[in-house]
Amino acid sequence: MRILSLILVLALLTLTAPTRAAVNEVVGDGTAGSCTEDALRDAVKSLNDNNGGTITFNCGGAHTFPLTKQLKFNTANANYTLDGGGLITLDGQSDTRVIYTTPGRYLSLTVRNLSIINGRARDDAPGERAANQGGGIYSGYYNSLTVENVTFINNRAKAERHQYHGGGAIAIDTTSIVAIRDSAFIDNRSPNGGAINNLLSVLTIERSLFQSNVSTSPDPGGGGAIYNDAGKLTIKDSHIFDNTSANLGGGIFTWAHNVNGSYSGPTVIKNTVIDGNSAEHGGGLWKGGYYILKLKNSSVTNNTAIDVGGGISGTGPGKDFKIVNTTFAYNSVTTTGSAGALFSTGGSTIKSVTFAFNTVPNDGASVGGAIHAVATVKNTLFLGNTGGWNGIRGCFGTITNGGHNLQSPGDSCGGGIPIKDAVLNGTLEPARASLTFGQTQVLVPLPGSRPITPGPTARTSTSAA
Repeated sequence: MRILSLILVLALLTLTAPTRAAVNEVVGDGTAGSCTEDALRDAVKSLNDNNGGTITFNCGGAHTFPLTKQLKFNTANANYTLDGGGLITLDGQSDTRVIYTTPGRYLSLTVRNLSIINGRARDDAPGERAANQGGGIYSGYYNSLTVENVTFINNRAKAERHQYHGGGAIAIDTTSIVAIRDSAFIDNRSPNGGAINNLLSVLTIERSLFQSNVSTSPDPGGGGAIYNDAGKLTIKDSHIFDNTSANLGGGIFTWAHNVNGSYSGPTVIKNTVIDGNSAEHGGGLWKGGYYILKLKNSSVTNNTAIDVGGGISGTGPGKDFKIVNTTFAYNSVTTTGSAGALFSTGGSTIKSVTFAFNTVPNDGASVGGAIHAVATVKNTLFLGNTGGWNGIRGCFGTITNGGHNLQSPGDSCGGGIPIKDAVLNGTLEPARASLTFGQTQVLVPLPGSRPITPGPTARTSTSAA
């Protein structure tokens, strides 16, 4: 009886115990010496013990925290903010992951105004859900993550425990919501998603740079910058530059598959520049699965693939792309293959798009200097796309002429598309180095060129944001 009474008392005390309020912690007293790893860990512990809160810094100026183990946020339903004030760098020293959020806690973490460098995901215990993913940040399932004005440099994920794992900078686990704004991802690396690996979650990226990231898995997977596995992906006003995949999607890999009877997705990309990326298949982007990827007000330029889809590639089994007001220029396939700019087996709709100066090898077996596709095109210009078995084969596949299209020189696309002289300035404008977020690149028609001559033909090269 006494034992039962004690249990009841303890239960009542538990039910009536007040919830601890979130706290604000400042790391440092204005001197560099006060900003130690231990002081930062004490602040994280305080937030974990008090239902979240905000950590800021007072280190007397710019300061780097060399870390010996990851910072772990783990309180259920807590809201955390880590704000570096533009002065703080968290350095994993090529030895540890930098930030970890415990899976299944429904917690929210905001990281802003700092840098995360040299993170390494490689020492998770056997059975640990993170599985050596996310060298900079591992965001556990059912959690949310917001990243604002954060720079990720030289983060790595070993991610060897599953063939689709990765995320050199960030790994996003199932059923999460993640927003990334005004951030940069440079020289990060993993098997899938050199910068980001997103699994079955909602990921929104705005005004961010992805440059020189690498996905290393030769088969399967890819995504030099971003690997999206059955998640809802939106990219706006961003730059995807010089990323590399050993397999699919030099810049972006995005896939949707059957999840409980329905297909995930979609992927939407707007006002974004995809330039200088490379892969075996889909130099700038590779898309698979039953959904339509929407690409609008963007430019896809200077990307290369070894065999198929120098610019972007869609392999169905459903319809692939809806592309509007976008420029494809100077994309290429480097060995015998097809589709210098666009490959689409599932079917695509193309409106107000310029395909110019894209190439495949002139080797008698390659096809589609511009596109190899099942596609309906409208208000679109094909200019100077070369290569393939007859040297000027701009299009290959089933091309439906939706009207107000032009091709030059000669009949390289068929479909009854009119052949007219169309002269574009061969220089992409503005230059990449001067681009701001939201701007994209175009090839400007020269005076007197058919695309800008008054008449029924609508504009064809207007990729500005």
